[in-house]
Amino acid sequence: PFELTDILIQKVLKGLIGKQKQIPPMHSGLKVNGVKLYNLARKGISIERKAREINIIDIKLISYKEDELCINIICSKGTYIRTLVEKIGEQLNTGAYTKDLRRLRIGHFLEKKMVTLNKIYTKTGDSGETALGNGQRVGKQSLRVNAYGTVDETNATVGLARLYSSENIDTGLKMIQNDLFDLGADLCRPDMANDADAEYPPLRVASSQVERLETEIDSMNKNLSPLKSFILPGGSQLAAHLHLCRTISRRAERICVELATLEDINKDAVKYLNRLSDWFFVAGRVANNNGADDILWVPGANR
Repeated sequence: PFELTDILIQKVLKGLIGKQKQIPPMHSGLKVNGVKLYNLARKGISIERKAREINIIDIKLISYKEDELCINIICSKGTYIRTLVEKIGEQLNTGAYTKDLRRLRIGHFLEKKMVTLNKIYTKTGDSGETALGNGQRVGKQSLRVNAYGTVDETNATVGLARLYSSENIDTGLKMIQNDLFDLGADLCRPDMANDADAEYPPLRVASSQVERLETEIDSMNKNLSPLKSFILPGGSQLAAHLHLCRTISRRAERICVELATLEDINKDAVKYLNRLSDWFFVAGRVANNNGADDILWVPGANR
């Protein structure tokens, strides 16, 4: 629950902590979940017209239940807080409400988190461009878009593999799918040198995620007999799908390596993809009866 409080602070109220802001009539630089209050007003959401000064000192966790998080907003002047937290609740789509001027309850916070997608098509990409994580518009054929698009393709094949997986392999694949979303978020955000100055800290793949893959590879590999030949993709249904995951993740890695020659990217992102293809290879052998049903390559067998 304390981590969830941190998420709320970082994603929604970061710009307010320890700062004073004037709220002039019908206009403000103050943002609620990235949306200026002025823009909320233009959408028909009323805000108070009288200028007020807000100084939020801290935000503390009050209580935590299975489907509700309650935080206390500590501020020097709280006359505007009721309206502020109600707007936060509207933007998070969580059913937030206030019991007093300085307390915000967020219902179903665990389930809703921070992302709400109400409309899938936007028509903003009709001209062949898309937006990166920093808002920059680039062509959809750009190498960076190709990189995180191929990561997404890898994730889709993992979803197919999970139709046939169970137990430890399925647990590992589930974690990998979440990691691949982290990786996509990492790759879609350029200019790592500016991370420290970003309004919200960009999500980057961490070395601990790479190390987890290495640990799992070693654990799976210890029960396999050494290979005496290359193996052909196939065998069981799960093994065949894992080999497909392996080859697509290799392509994603090649694109990222190429991207790294042109722009700065997270080195752990490339390492993750490299270990990931090894994970798929070893897991494929496990799925083939711990390697007993591997299909071995016989050089020149059909000449």
